[in-house]
Amino acid sequence: NLDGRFNRIVQKHRDWKDFDRHPMMRTKLLNSGQAKLVILDATPYGPTELYNGKLVGNRMNGSFVGDKFAFVSISALISRVDENIDQGLIPPPPKPAPLSPAQVHDIQTCDAETNRSMFVMYAGNGRSGLNAKFHERFDGGARNSYFPLNDNEKIFAARPFRADFNKSKLSRRSYEDNLRDTVFALAPRGDQKYSFRFAEVLSAGAIPVVHADDWVWPFRPEVMDWSKCAVNLPEKDAGNTTIAYLESISEEERCKRRQYCYNYIYKNYCETTEGTIRGIIEGLELVSTEEKPMKLWGVRCDEFDDPEACNLQRRRHLAG
Repeated sequence: NLDGRFNRIVQKHRDWKDFDRHPMMRTKLLNSGQAKLVILDATPYGPTELYNGKLVGNRMNGSFVGDKFAFVSISALISRVDENIDQGLIPPPPKPAPLSPAQVHDIQTCDAETNRSMFVMYAGNGRSGLNAKFHERFDGGARNSYFPLNDNEKIFAARPFRADFNKSKLSRRSYEDNLRDTVFALAPRGDQKYSFRFAEVLSAGAIPVVHADDWVWPFRPEVMDWSKCAVNLPEKDAGNTTIAYLESISEEERCKRRQYCYNYIYKNYCETTEGTIRGIIEGLELVSTEEKPMKLWGVRCDEFDDPEACNLQRRRHLAG
């Protein structure tokens, strides 16, 4: 994280015409073709909006400037990154839920599939971008679709600090305790494409359920296979369609997903900052040796028969 220094450089060279003249871009190492400048982009809009939409065009054309970058972004869109080198950044967990030895043992033995008392939970606000037309068509969007389904027995979905939350069993325990006691936990996109709940869910040994159309998932697919861990469905399928899908997953399959999520992904790459950096570097090293890097995993808007059924909008309109 360059603490705004790089952003100031970009503001000064906004049109990218003379960006290659900056001393940072003229080091021998960068010009040798053997290294790239890796930018950890924690802005909510992804690299192309922060830099006025010009960088990706330059990179795709093999320009002098663009060829030197690799972005690791918390909220980028698949359609606006270079799939051959870029990757997602894991959102840091504000409230991790570390497990007790007994809870870890339940994951290893598959007892978590029967010992956890909640099937699926979500505690949070209902914001999921500004696409009112999409929300009206698809029952409120990635978050609001779940609140009407709350039954306080199997499905727990409520907004904290509201009357419906006070009536929910979720209010009787801490957020962390609830996460540790649910089979699945919802981590749908919010104002932007990422959710801080995502890493919290992983820390609690729950299986994350994500709705974030076109989002670039954390790390390179050469490092980890998210399809072995998370449930990733389009934003339009939030609500009843997703619940039906979760119910169709067998206990055996749930156990495999939970073990991969917790043992391989969380413990190795998400629990510590050192693990996260190691995962990023491993991904960069792998794509540098691959003749054909793997495609990024996620819900891809360009594969929808109905373009309006994919929600690209975020807190502000896309630039570029």
